[in-house]
Amino acid sequence: ALVAAKPVQLSRAFELVTELTGPHPSMAVPLGFQPEWQRLEREAADLLGQIMPRYLAAAAFGNWIAYRGQGLRSIAAWLRASYDVLRVQLVRHLPAGGEAATRAQVIEAIRMADYIMVHTVDSLAFGRAAASLER
Repeated sequence: ALVAAKPVQLSRAFELVTELTGPHPSMAVPLGFQPEWQRLEREAADLLGQIMPRYLAAAAFGNWIAYRGQGLRSIAAWLRASYDVLRVQLVRHLPAGGEAATRAQVIEAIRMADYIMVHTVDSLAFGRAAASLER
């Protein structure tokens, strides 16, 4: 029997980021995001296994979110949002349809995710609002 793939969902933390950034063309979730992300997970597992932990480690280390919200809870929400923003950027920047990604495309996706999280999200507002994510 065929089993339907579990749909990929973006977190409430991602939704909070989109609320705080307002309309932002780089935050638009591409049509077909879910199947494309699932394809990337399958076909680029080695690459993603290197990129994602490093990006999240940098996001955890290089921010003040713990001081702007609820400590560890706010850090967890920030990391979840960072993860989803990077996933969206990877789908936006990497080629669709099984074509191999270039180093430049991966770097651009990471740069855009970092730009969004560091330069367009009001971390104080995020920290204050992150408490609502626990409800």
